[in-house]
Amino acid sequence: MFSAQNGGGAAQFPENLLHLCLQFSGHYEADKKQKAEKLLANMAMYGSGIARQNYQSETATLNNMLNDFANKPELAAAVTAFSLQPWLSELQDANTQFNDEYLTRTQEYGAANPETIKSKREKVNETYYALRDRIDALHTLAETPPSPYTTVINQLNALTDQYNALLLHRVAPPGNPSAPGE
Repeated sequence: MFSAQNGGGAAQFPENLLHLCLQFSGHYEADKKQKAEKLLANMAMYGSGIARQNYQSETATLNNMLNDFANKPELAAAVTAFSLQPWLSELQDANTQFNDEYLTRTQEYGAANPETIKSKREKVNETYYALRDRIDALHTLAETPPSPYTTVINQLNALTDQYNALLLHRVAPPGNPSAPGE
């Protein structure tokens, strides 16, 4: 009925579960309605923006919610009634795997020499600018319009715009006009 394969995976979990519970909260069977309302009440404790949290907060929130579903008898009964256990198990596995990989990457960054990271970034920037200049030159020299490089240039510009928007969002998230540290 409800699986991660057709439900969108871990990122869609809170929204998908919310919709499922909302559907069952209007059920004609009082027991199913009550179980759905208990799941909804538990989810409300964690807020509606789980997928927008930073990686560690999202992982911890999902772990806490999954623990509630497994350890609180009234929630465990609702999970059983709606046949959610296989999907929750899959979500737990994905969440654990993500957390393990995130921590491994963080440890690698922590162990890396800052000078090595800085020099690699400088080398990547240098290589990127050389590639960009080469594509621009080839675009300029293209003899038959339209240039075959127009699509690549547009894609690189779009990627750059998205990256800059991401950086801007990290510096001053929406609703928080002040920069971090102020």
